[in-house]
Amino acid sequence: MAENIEIERRWKLKKPLSFEAIHQIVAHTKDVQYINQIYLKGSNEDHTERVRTISHDFFGKNPEYWHTKKKLIETGVNQEDEEQISEEQYKELLKKADPKKEPIIKIRYVFVYNDQEFEMDIFPGRGGLMVLELELDSKDQTIELPPYLEIVAEITDEKRYRNYRLADKDWAEFGSCIQQK
Repeated sequence: MAENIEIERRWKLKKPLSFEAIHQIVAHTKDVQYINQIYLKGSNEDHTERVRTISHDFFGKNPEYWHTKKKLIETGVNQEDEEQISEEQYKELLKKADPKKEPIIKIRYVFVYNDQEFEMDIFPGRGGLMVLELELDSKDQTIELPPYLEIVAEITDEKRYRNYRLADKDWAEFGSCIQQK
């Protein structure tokens, strides 16, 4: 597995997006990914293990299979060990799926604004929650957020918005945390 330190910041977006925001995202999109992510037994809040499929096709054709282990170092900083795996390895790891978790389904738009590569994740099964992410080279890197997106709040340090928490089967109990104000 390739080991990597990941520094990222995350923001909750207001929905629905404006026409201008949709236009700008579509005009600058580098990739669209359809992701199905499943957490494995033994994961916890600070140390997760997951498998995911990523397709660049709405119908899920020709998926890529990935295995990832993440360890929280500090807020917004993780050690991430990730590798692309075969379909057979994926199926074998699926046998260790955490029964307390549901698959996370998300649509990811990768787009560029001001030489920064953003990822906007839309979670259809979680009330359409929209999260903007940016991976940084350093914690003190200057960030310029796209002005056409309405930011509700920065959620980098809010555990309830981590994918691991969004996968909880009883997520509906705290689903009100994503309601728009």
